[in-house]
Amino acid sequence: MRLQISESDEGAFSTVILDRAGSRAFKLFKSQAHPGRIGSQKQKLPDEKCRRVFSAELQAYQIIRTCAELQEHTPRFLGATCLESVTDRNGEDVSQHYLLDCCYCMGLCEGQAVKIETCLSSFPHLEDFIDKLGRRGVRFTSDSSVFSPESADGFIFIDFATHNAAEEYELEKQNRAKP
Repeated sequence: MRLQISESDEGAFSTVILDRAGSRAFKLFKSQAHPGRIGSQKQKLPDEKCRRVFSAELQAYQIIRTCAELQEHTPRFLGATCLESVTDRNGEDVSQHYLLDCCYCMGLCEGQAVKIETCLSSFPHLEDFIDKLGRRGVRFTSDSSVFSPESADGFIFIDFATHNAAEEYELEKQNRAKP
């Protein structure tokens, strides 16, 4: 599959590419060749760190697929996909900026997402949902966002994982550096 970036949203580890015509979004993880940087020292992202974040998010979706109650409040998961290439808005090949085998597709969410930390205390149904996720093994939600947080029946939760894979990677890196 070839993908063209026409409309997208940049995250720390990935780019979400919107396909409005297909009512879907592709979350494609960045390679260390990506021009974007993270952190206060604007460091390149190691490929292994991005692969681990992708894996933790993919595992979370696989867990959610087994529970209708959780599926109601998360984007429809359309599966992982391996891309052949990625082009930018101008048709330039930017495949080297991404890990082409670290991509998944989900249903498109409409509206404006807000960070969970800004609204969690105002809506008890969100706290209940996070508890349900945690009981199923989806425990990293501190960086999550939510569409329609005020709607107990219609909210959609995004950006979750089984664990904080980025932090785990950094801790392992620090432990390997110790004498």
